[in-house]
Amino acid sequence: FGMPGHWRVTTCSGRRFGRTLKVEEVAAEPGTATGSRTGSQRPSADADRVSKDVPSSHGTGSRPGSKIPSKDISSKEPSKDVPAEAEDDEDLESEPEPPEPPPSLQDILEAVLVDEGSNIEYELDPVPMLVQRDPHTGITSTSNEEGMLILAYPEEESNVCILPDGTRVSQTEDAEGTEVVVEKEGAARVSCHVKDKAYVPHSMVKVEIEDGATMEVVPRRLNLKAELVAADPQTFLAKLRGEPEEDISPALEIAQQQNAMSQHEFCRSSDPREDSYSTNASVILRHVEGTLVHSKGAGEVEVVSGRDIAAIGSDNEKALKTLQDKGCVYLAQVDYDRIYLRDDDGNHFEVKGDQSLDFKLSVSMGDDFASPRCVVPQKPFKHPDASFLPLPEEAPQPRLFVVYGDGEAEELLLRRDYEEAMRLARKDPNTLVVEGERMAWPMSCCKSHSIHRIMHMDPVTVPVRPLELPPGICGTVEQPEMKRTFTQFRQFIEYPEISDQKLKEWESAYEVYRKQEEEQRLLQSTLGEGLKHARRSMNATLPVEQLAKLSQAAASEPEASEQARDGGA
Repeated sequence: FGMPGHWRVTTCSGRRFGRTLKVEEVAAEPGTATGSRTGSQRPSADADRVSKDVPSSHGTGSRPGSKIPSKDISSKEPSKDVPAEAEDDEDLESEPEPPEPPPSLQDILEAVLVDEGSNIEYELDPVPMLVQRDPHTGITSTSNEEGMLILAYPEEESNVCILPDGTRVSQTEDAEGTEVVVEKEGAARVSCHVKDKAYVPHSMVKVEIEDGATMEVVPRRLNLKAELVAADPQTFLAKLRGEPEEDISPALEIAQQQNAMSQHEFCRSSDPREDSYSTNASVILRHVEGTLVHSKGAGEVEVVSGRDIAAIGSDNEKALKTLQDKGCVYLAQVDYDRIYLRDDDGNHFEVKGDQSLDFKLSVSMGDDFASPRCVVPQKPFKHPDASFLPLPEEAPQPRLFVVYGDGEAEELLLRRDYEEAMRLARKDPNTLVVEGERMAWPMSCCKSHSIHRIMHMDPVTVPVRPLELPPGICGTVEQPEMKRTFTQFRQFIEYPEISDQKLKEWESAYEVYRKQEEEQRLLQSTLGEGLKHARRSMNATLPVEQLAKLSQAAASEPEASEQARDGGA
């Protein structure tokens, strides 16, 4: 099963390999064994022999059984009885043999170098496998004890590998190349398109996120015209297969020769990335509402709104090139730290990273003037050529909200905002759009447009593509899981357009109504004035008892008059 901490690779044929980083061996000092402790050098035979000849006496200041240093041995005078040649032979025989270095991890595992010599790979025992072919569908299934399942479909040139954690890796062959898709429930879907057989060979990696956004990455490299073009995947695949290339540019041939010289002689396979297969990459990020972010790969990033993308009807590279001339693209130049924009009238605006703004108007005589300082109150600061510069057709419309006393609220939208919301609703498959419904009185002249959208209460994930399994594996068909949903409701009320004639008629009618209201208010304020004068004349002739009754009646009269006024209102 391999060693702890090492990668274990299982191939589709059942072979297993272990892989780990190559351990750099430390150079050992002369006379010491690799991996031994410091100072643990084995003593020489002469030292052992001399230490046995020296008596163990305390008078010399040495411990019993102590060894004499090597300098004492070398300084010992040669014996007069022994010839000089015999002493030389004895010294050669007494020199110790250098210890053998311990075997490295690569030697122990019988591994080979891979990945430019940075990793070692060794073979393990093969995994038991089971291969069976369904007689009804013709699908060949291969499974092993690790829980991996491989399906090979007969008619379509495609294979599907299902890993124990639920990850699916599918490979499909077509006339232009290969497509590899990696997906899993609850994760993003990654698709690799290698069009090596197309008229214009290219490759692309596409990532689909759960909220509907997508990202496309295309490897690129410079051509002879210093233009970024799609990298040819045939160069990459030829290096992986070890095939020779037919047409190679001189610069690439020199780079390959230098790379071959720097490769280790024991490397099993070289890394084709070292041959500059791709020097740049372009990225296109598409939002679910249509907004697009395009990075060309050389420091320029374009940002286009979904409304402008819908206007041209396409979001491919050719259509994006036409948008630059229409003045609806924000261009961010990363290497210059600035954002650039040109509007439909030809005016240029540039915002830099230091929060400074530069602009150039299309019809002005010059824009080189100092930034104004608002030191004088109630004095407008204008462009020097503001007297003859054209004004925009209309000012930006503000957002208006109407809040009623019962808590209801409405927002007055522009026509373009309503059309954008309806466009996105029509594209959503989970949305029902009802348009042009006539409303009841008193809004019979208005129309309502409703959006009913099904929303999921559970977390939204990228759906896994359906998989065809043979009956011998799938058994019974599982019932689809019921997801909890609710309906989101949004309504737009369209008011009819008001012409100038209708506006004048409404204003005249409103003026008549206002005058009638003012006359009615004055008339109501004069009610009861005659009764007050009559009451004063009666008070002078009536006795005291009748005056008391009249005063009580007068006290209760304001309440009745207020009730009558309220009822009349």
